[in-house]
Amino acid sequence: MITGGYDSLINIYTVLRTNSPLHKENKEIITYKFALKGHINAIKDISVISNYTTDQMTKRKNFMMIATCSQDCYIRLWNVVEIKLEDNVKDKSEIFEEYKTKTSYVLKVDNGKFFNILLDSVLLGHDEPVSSIKWAVENEKLILLSSSFDFTVGIWRFSDKMVYKY
Repeated sequence: MITGGYDSLINIYTVLRTNSPLHKENKEIITYKFALKGHINAIKDISVISNYTTDQMTKRKNFMMIATCSQDCYIRLWNVVEIKLEDNVKDKSEIFEEYKTKTSYVLKVDNGKFFNILLDSVLLGHDEPVSSIKWAVENEKLILLSSSFDFTVGIWRFSDKMVYKY
């Protein structure tokens, strides 16, 4: 689960769903993990795309990208990639040291898997706060739509080498 607000942080939570055979009810345990940092003003919108595999840039399994926009006029793209562990890795703390930087975070989920959340791109193309973002597909190509208080709509197209705005 991902949330954002006026504190400029993108909060990451895990949700563990459990079934209780005795009570025949489902329970969800929500656990706060960490906050992605980078925006310097309130988060206005978050959009997630996953398992999109027709675009040349994203031909890998378990693809996930998070787009966030803020009153700071920027859009940030966060790439989420599963960290494949070798069987002989006994000390999991090594993983955190290897991947954790100012723009890279390590998420451990309840099933024991690890994911690297990495700041991939910072997009600037609006002159006023960005109010909303939405992933879309056009002609089998991944695009990101953004709207802003500067009365413009951005169409961000992805190529193998860069992101560009129309």
